[in-house]
Amino acid sequence: GINAEYGKTVEVNKLENVDVVGLDWRNPSTVVEECDIVVAADVVFDPALLPDLCKTIKFLLKRPDNVCFLFSTVRNSATYECMLHCLTQSELKYEAVDVTSVEHYLVKGVNDVRLLKISRC
Repeated sequence: GINAEYGKTVEVNKLENVDVVGLDWRNPSTVVEECDIVVAADVVFDPALLPDLCKTIKFLLKRPDNVCFLFSTVRNSATYECMLHCLTQSELKYEAVDVTSVEHYLVKGVNDVRLLKISRC
């Protein structure tokens, strides 16, 4: 499954103190342990799921120093704007992070990739 693939990425890159866990956005309490950093990628695709996504991010950011990095390819600007609105409604603040320094890691031909740093208000 997808978690196994992410686990391989962690192993290949020799990352330490990294756990890969499955997460049901409708039931985030299935994550038992606290986390310091949440990384989410390619999760903004269906406006109907965005409220659950934002609630889950807020649930995971328990401490003031917790942060979520959300990578997103903007395929539909209305969906992306909906996600920003959901973050605000969930009392989460966000700031755009410049991705030009990591462009060589991005998929060629994909033009509008954005990175947000999200934390509690």
